[in-house]
Amino acid sequence: MRKILFLSMAVLFMATSVASADLLTDDQMERLNQLGAPRAINSSFRTELGDVLDAVIGGGGRVSVAADTLAMPVVDSTNGRPVSMILKTTGSDAEAGTLADGQSGQILTIHLDIDGGGDLTVTPATSGGGFANCVLADAGDTVTWKFVGDDEGWVVLGATGVSDPVCAKS
Repeated sequence: MRKILFLSMAVLFMATSVASADLLTDDQMERLNQLGAPRAINSSFRTELGDVLDAVIGGGGRVSVAADTLAMPVVDSTNGRPVSMILKTTGSDAEAGTLADGQSGQILTIHLDIDGGGDLTVTPATSGGGFANCVLADAGDTVTWKFVGDDEGWVVLGATGVSDPVCAKS
């Protein structure tokens, strides 16, 4: 919520001070749209706003992961940026998902978008906070993680959803 508030303030400030000849890149416009930025924002300015977007939003945005794909991406293969949201589809059988180490400070939300019947158990390569894995069982289940660093690994910031995802202690 803070990011969106800050982003909105930055956009309003920049809109009044940036020349109309400068344009947002398509990637920046897509990231604004993913965040639900006001539709009044159009491609009429860029420069400083682009720098603000990269600093505030960061990340590669949302990535969809198909059923039976077990490795959860932490880097967007299309642009090399850290992933911030995974929309996961499960198949009819249980899936043992893996989560590689991320970048220090990276926040990643895994959302069970389409439930094919099987549960998704996500096990990070390195984890802190005394947990071993998290299970997402129903569409709408969500777990948010933060990669603290190479020693601490991923910690769970929160879990919510239809079945209240369960994070098992190690």
